[in-house]
Amino acid sequence: MDEDPRNAVLEVVWEHVVGLFCQKGFRHPARATLEFDAGAHDSCRHFAACEVDGSRVLVAPALADMPHSTVVGILAHEAGHVEDLSSPGIWWFRTGRLLRVDSLPSKGTGKILRSWAERTQDEVERVADALGEVAIGERIGYVGHDTCLVQCVGTGRRRPKNLS
Repeated sequence: MDEDPRNAVLEVVWEHVVGLFCQKGFRHPARATLEFDAGAHDSCRHFAACEVDGSRVLVAPALADMPHSTVVGILAHEAGHVEDLSSPGIWWFRTGRLLRVDSLPSKGTGKILRSWAERTQDEVERVADALGEVAIGERIGYVGHDTCLVQCVGTGRRRPKNLS
């Protein structure tokens, strides 16, 4: 089967986004594997997914058909997941802000890691957006219809609570 030519476009944008993460001192997105899978586009708003350990990002070639601001927004969001999921217990979203725990205490680490693992899906998604925003230097907004919102940079509204 021939490789989808849209993959090359997405690889270039991914490398650019990862480069921006590296410039800000984030090291994990550069270690993640980028793979292409049409199945990653399983609903109107899903074009990519991150492995739960942050090791791999799956991207649907159809993402390349979206506006460039959406491609960058989605890939920055996924790179944010990579950084977060590769750093258990470090990144939190509280009171509307991204928080970093620079070192875990010698006592109570297990409780902190359990609490981190039990974050709501909304908290996990907000951390990914916030890390993406720090790395690329632009706000990640959401555009589209209420039932089909996707990330973008430079425009859009804040992530609605409990968007799935």
